[in-house]
Amino acid sequence: MRDYPMYQMFQYVFAIVAVVVIPTVSMLSYYAWTGDPSLRPLAASVDRLRGYFVGSDDILIEVYWGEHVRSVVSQSDVKHKLRSAFLSKGINAHVVIRPHSGSSGIQVSYRVGMSEFGPMHLTETPRAVQSVVEAYRMAQKS
Repeated sequence: MRDYPMYQMFQYVFAIVAVVVIPTVSMLSYYAWTGDPSLRPLAASVDRLRGYFVGSDDILIEVYWGEHVRSVVSQSDVKHKLRSAFLSKGINAHVVIRPHSGSSGIQVSYRVGMSEFGPMHLTETPRAVQSVVEAYRMAQKS
């Protein structure tokens, strides 16, 4: 480099690092404080944002995936199968996978408007789909 004194080069490096790090840290702090994922840097996906901004007439399926789960199905498989179960009934549902610390199971909650079904085990899905679909159709009529 040029003949800059060493402390001046450190100032430039520090300024560049600060420009990159400060916005990221501030947005992560905002997310940790409010839980609003819309400003979380580098992690906002469509499914995560749907879980936060889903409309009151939609079906929201929240899958709480335990950190110690030993399962032969992946998270994407569960998400696909849950969506398919509701699509077969002609309903588009939003599926959000949420990590659940300290758990070794998979729990599922269904939200239709102001009604909530669950949490229940993933194995109870066939019975739950019927109840949720009925609640959804009743909400659409009123």
